[in-house]
Amino acid sequence: MLAHHRLVAVALTLALAFAFGGCGDRRRFEPRLVLIYEVEVSDGTSATQARDRALHGLRERLDDREVRAAVVADGAARIRVELAGDDLTLARLTALLERRAVLGIHRVDEDSVTMRALTALARAEAPTGITATVDHWRGPDGDAHQDDYLWSLDRPALEAWIAAAPTRDPQTAVAADRRLLLEAMSPHGAGSARWRTYLVDPDAIITGDDVDDADLVSDPDTLQLQVRLRLSDDGRVRFGTATAAALGHKLAIVLDGKVQSAPVVQSPIPGGEIVVTMGNGSPEEVLRQASDLVAVLRAGRMPPLRRVHSEIVGPAR
Repeated sequence: MLAHHRLVAVALTLALAFAFGGCGDRRRFEPRLVLIYEVEVSDGTSATQARDRALHGLRERLDDREVRAAVVADGAARIRVELAGDDLTLARLTALLERRAVLGIHRVDEDSVTMRALTALARAEAPTGITATVDHWRGPDGDAHQDDYLWSLDRPALEAWIAAAPTRDPQTAVAADRRLLLEAMSPHGAGSARWRTYLVDPDAIITGDDVDDADLVSDPDTLQLQVRLRLSDDGRVRFGTATAAALGHKLAIVLDGKVQSAPVVQSPIPGGEIVVTMGNGSPEEVLRQASDLVAVLRAGRMPPLRRVHSEIVGPAR
């Protein structure tokens, strides 16, 4: 057993030395970030199977990052990651490795009693800066639809007012079978974001588990950066069925608890491709966010990871 542990230690040392340029590379004197993760086994697989899935996912997330990194097994259920770079790069890479990227496509609850009550209360007594309005549109069959919503430039103030509203009108309370989410909207891609509300069904039609591949594209009209998702065979069938049933209605594309967009379904979408329009920020920030999302979705679902150790290894002496 002792010999086995020595062999594992030697293998880790050789793998990390190779990844970081070998003994003759001056870059080995740079500080490095060392992260140790413990893989949580929850779906009936063995610890080593879960660890290997996580190894693959972490390596996929770091592909094409132009960063020196090593991701190696560190026991039956642990993974050791070493990264080199400046403080900002290390912080971003750590966030990328640990991101869950919870993606979902949800039905929007249009013209709901809750939102009608909430917007009526806002018109009567909301403070300056919180505005109630109605979105009107017609579906492909000519039927009229509407969606009452609130918006504000101040997200915390909007969230705080919504949370307190049921104390003044019980009808404004969000039911347990609904979720109230926000979207950051910036008209024409400029200026401060306007945060608007959506009431959605919490059960997702499509999740990140249904994504087979993802890549970067741009809107041909606005040139806005987008992430194109290609669904699995099962996801493609379910999405085609769901869009056929939702003609004229909105489906919200939700990422990490925030609505990215909520397009009106104009026709069934049987091809299994979904486009996610990225949010606000500088072109560099939007590109980074989109690239990170593609990396996370391509890597697929990973077992839950718990960070058990983190340290900066200073310059070698």
